[in-house]
Order: sequence, then C-alpha cells, then structure tokens
Amino acid sequence: MQWLDAFKIALITQNWQRIEELNDALPSFETLDEMYQAQALLNEAITLYQERKLQLKSEMQKNRKTKKYLA
Repeated sequence: MQWLDAFKIALITQNWQRIEELNDALPSFETLDEMYQAQALLNEAITLYQERKLQLKSEMQKNRKTKKYLA
C-alpha cells in the first residue's frame, strides 16, 4: 500500500512533518497484515518521537548550563 511505503520512508529519513501528515491521513486498511504493519510503524514513530524529545531536552539543559556559565 502506498501509505505504508510513504510512512516507512518518512521514518527512515526522520521527516517529522511528513510523519505528522501521514498520521493525520491514516487510511482504512484492506488486510489484517496492512493493519499490523501500520501499527508497527506508528509504534516506531512514537519511539522515535520520545527519543527525539529526550535528546532535545538534554541539549536544552546543556545550553542553559552554558548560558549560566557565561553569564
């Protein structure tokens, strides 16, 4: 299915905007296998978002420490 392929590409490239667009345009799936694939891809997207959130939090903390040190 085209949606599954597009979502896979968006995950691999970590194209957050495209992931959100595809998530908003979630289609009806014809087979149980497609549903399972979509579920796995969505779970992976959630995991990547959580990892990115932690990474950004860490970077922000480092920036705050640097700013405090320089002040």
